[in-house]
Amino acid sequence: MFAWLQSRVRQGKLYWPWRTLLLVLVALAWFVLAGAAADAWIYDKQAVASGEWWRLISAHWIHSDMSHATWDISGLVLLGVLFERLLGNHVFGLLAAGTLGVGLWLGWGGTWLDYYCGLSGILNALMSAGLVMLWRQQHHPLIIMTVMLYGAKIVLELFSENMLFTHLVWQGVPQAHLAGLISGLLYTYLIRIQIAKGGIHENSMPEPALPGQSCHESRRESCP
Repeated sequence: MFAWLQSRVRQGKLYWPWRTLLLVLVALAWFVLAGAAADAWIYDKQAVASGEWWRLISAHWIHSDMSHATWDISGLVLLGVLFERLLGNHVFGLLAAGTLGVGLWLGWGGTWLDYYCGLSGILNALMSAGLVMLWRQQHHPLIIMTVMLYGAKIVLELFSENMLFTHLVWQGVPQAHLAGLISGLLYTYLIRIQIAKGGIHENSMPEPALPGQSCHESRRESCP
């Protein structure tokens, strides 16, 4: 794998996750300009009930403090590097699906929650969809192990009602992570159904060639 990566760099064919970089710039700019836990943009249950619906979207791009922003934006970078080449423009669709899923949970399941912010909930839509697409590309035992660890993390956080690896100013909301995960799986499932019916072209969800595999062997037009 490392030799393949070196060869791609030498050939100028290394894939750059430009969609993720764009989203990172948006997240950074929003944190710098709006500040930490900006009152006008976070999810505020009472404000949303009064008609400020945009908070259901903007809250995901607002963070409680620098540590929160660092964790979430780093997660966005990592997921983009790992999965953007598999997901293509569906990165945007998945984040939108995650936003919808977490928003629905906030409205119907998380009624006890007065305030919410952060990217981590909707990032789980990218994580779940990315793992599904990676598994479709190659059935490697490491993917199964990753899925098991990921699932265990979600379950443990739900039972402990706290995050395993982060301790932030605002309490973590593992239910939002689960909502994002489910949203990513549902989005991927619906896209695959549309592909099977012929409503969406197969290359809508690109599956690039594996290391050492030619474009003809991968049978995908999305090969670089």
